[in-house]
Amino acid sequence: MAKDTVEVLLEGGTATPGPPLGPAIGPFG
Repeated sequence: MAKDTVEVLLEGGTATPGPPLGPAIGPFG
């Protein structure tokens, strides 16, 4: 699961570093 989270963070961070990371990290982290 950690691996999937990292991938999401990388993709989201590359697309738009900021808003998506908050809600994305919330439920996962």
